[in-house]
Amino acid sequence: MTPLLFSLLLPLAAGLLAFLTRRVRLIGGLLAVACGVVGLLLTTGLPAAQTASLPLDLSVEMSAVSRLFLLAVWFILALFGLLELAQPGRSFVLPAVLGATGLAGAALVVQPLSLAVLALQLAALLMVFPALQGPARRPWGSLGYLSTTILAGAGAQLGLWLAEFYVLNPEPDTARTVAMLFAVVAALTLALAPLHSWLPRLADAAPYQVTAWAGMVGQLAVIAVFLRLLAAYDWLLTVTPLIYVFILGGLLSMTLAGGLALAASTPRYWFAYAMVYSVGLAAVGLGLFTLQGVEGAALAFLSRIVAIIVAAAGFRAVPQLSIAWDDLRSLASHRLPAAIALACAGSIFAGIPPFAGFPATWLVYRAAYTAAPQLALLMAPGTALLGLSVVRLLTTLFQPPLDAEASPPPRRQPPPPPLSRRLTLYIVLLVALAVGLGLFPQTALTPISAALATLRVLP
Repeated sequence: MTPLLFSLLLPLAAGLLAFLTRRVRLIGGLLAVACGVVGLLLTTGLPAAQTASLPLDLSVEMSAVSRLFLLAVWFILALFGLLELAQPGRSFVLPAVLGATGLAGAALVVQPLSLAVLALQLAALLMVFPALQGPARRPWGSLGYLSTTILAGAGAQLGLWLAEFYVLNPEPDTARTVAMLFAVVAALTLALAPLHSWLPRLADAAPYQVTAWAGMVGQLAVIAVFLRLLAAYDWLLTVTPLIYVFILGGLLSMTLAGGLALAASTPRYWFAYAMVYSVGLAAVGLGLFTLQGVEGAALAFLSRIVAIIVAAAGFRAVPQLSIAWDDLRSLASHRLPAAIALACAGSIFAGIPPFAGFPATWLVYRAAYTAAPQLALLMAPGTALLGLSVVRLLTTLFQPPLDAEASPPPRRQPPPPPLSRRLTLYIVLLVALAVGLGLFPQTALTPISAALATLRVLP
C-alpha cells in the first residue's frame, strides 16, 4: 500500500510548498496537476481490495468503491490545477485546495471511521481560511460554512460512538438516534433542503474555488464516507428508515432549489441553488438504493463535477469580482467562451441533451418511475423550474447588446483584461468533455457499475 500512502501524502507536501511559493502562482497549478496525475496513475495500479496496517492501531482499506472515489478526487485536483494554469487566481486558495484534497482522499480509505470523519472535518476547516478572503469581504457566509463543518463533525463522531454502543446493546431507541444523527449530518454537509442555506451564502462570499471544492471534493467524500458507514453498520438499512431520508431530502431540494434558482438575485446564488438541485437529484437516486438508482446518482454526481468546474471557469473569465445579472448581459458579444461555459454548466445541471447531465437525469427518473411512478411525478416540478432558470441564464448571456443611444451610461470600471487563450482552450476541453459524457455515458457507467457490483449492501 506504499503507492497509496505516497499519493495521499503528496498533496499535503505540495500544499505546503505551494503556500511557501504562493507569490509565483503558476507553481501551485503545476503542483496540483502533478499530484492529480500521479494520484490517478498510482491509484489505477492498486488492487481492488487490499488492507494494510499502520502504526498506532490504524489501517487503510482499499475497496473497488473507494478506489473509484479516489480516482474522481485526483481527477478533480488535476482539473483545479489546469484551471489555475489557464488563468491564475488568488494565490492563497490553491495551497488550501491541495492540503484539503489530500485529507479528503485519506478519509476515503483510513480506518477507523472516526479518524476518517476527523480527516474530512480537517479538510473542510482548512478551506475556511481562503473562504474568509472572498471578494465580497462578508464573513458571514464563510462563518456559516465553519459552523456547519464543526456541527457536522461533532454529530458524526457522536453517531459513531452510539453505533458502537448499539452493537454491544441493541436497543431500537439507540438505532433510531444513530439514524437521526447520520441523517442530519448527511443533509447538512450535502446541503440538502432545508439545511442548505450555508451553501448559497458561501457561494456569495467566498472565491469560486472554495465553493467548487466544497461542491466537488467535499461532498463527494461525504458520500463515500456515508457508504462506508452503511457497509460497516448495515443494520441501519433494516432497523431504521435512514435511506428514505435521502429520497425526502432529495425531493425537497429539487423543488425548492429549482424555484430559488429561478428567482435568484445574482448569478452566484443561481450557481449555488443549481448545485443544491443537482445534489438533490443524486440523493433521490441514492435513496432508492437500487443498482439503477445508485448508478444514476453516481453519474449525476460525475456530471455535477463537470458542471461546477466549467461554471468556475466561466465565472473566472468575468472581470467583476462580485457580479450581478447585468454584468452577464450580452456576455456572448464580447466574451463568447465565458458565455458558452456558463451555458454549458446550466445545461448540465438541468439535464439538457446532449450534455452530461441528461443521461444521469434519465437514469434517476427511470429508477424512480420503476420504484413508484408517483415519485417521478414529484421530481418533475423541480426539474422544470431549474430548466426555466437556465432559459433565463441563456437569454441573459446571448441577448443582443443594447443600442448605444438607448443604453445607460456605463459604470466607471477599468477595462477588463483580455481573455487568455489558455482559459479559452480549457473551456473548450471541458465543454467537449461534457458533450462526450452526454453522448457516450457508458464510458463512465462501465467502471461505476463494476465498482457498485462489489458493494454488498446493495440489493
